[in-house]
Amino acid sequence: MIRSLAKAGIGAALLALPAAPAMAAPGPPQPVGECIWSRLPDAEQQAVLAGYKAGMGEGMEALKLRYDRLMAEGRACTGRPDAPPPLMQAAITAVVIQHGSGLYLLEQRGVPRNILDRLWREAPEAARACTRAEAAKPLALPVAACPDKEQGRWFLGALEVEPQDRKGAIEALTYYYGAAHSELAEGLLAKFAATKAR
Repeated sequence: MIRSLAKAGIGAALLALPAAPAMAAPGPPQPVGECIWSRLPDAEQQAVLAGYKAGMGEGMEALKLRYDRLMAEGRACTGRPDAPPPLMQAAITAVVIQHGSGLYLLEQRGVPRNILDRLWREAPEAARACTRAEAAKPLALPVAACPDKEQGRWFLGALEVEPQDRKGAIEALTYYYGAAHSELAEGLLAKFAATKAR
């Protein structure tokens, strides 16, 4: 699904787009992915998260079934009828990953979202860089290389994930992959929003 971004070369292409003049309208007041998610009725949000709870693949399939509606909402959230669907898909996918993995970590490990998000903000740059390097691959973005893959596991130590807790480790690292993926996708959408509409 989001691998199509790399094939299309959208990430690299957007980096080369010229910026709009300073008079351009301000961007949306909240991240595009969260805006799209908030416009999905609660019952449908719960259906997607129930799928994710059964397995990440099931959650993504549940999300795909709603893409047509979500893309229409995405155009409203970006204020641009020509906003690239693959970027909007990447943004909403990242949000679902964070909601799904965040829900597991809250229910099964007692870690709330505010703690997870604070750790992302306060993590050493090397830990974030390694996570971004992985998240950038499907977006076809040139980002700083990971200096040491073990640095990406910093989050497990910060969350005190036990070595034998494989499921907890997977969900924690997946959550931060989603955080990095969201950051990158939102950055590309902001770049697109700042360009002149064709």
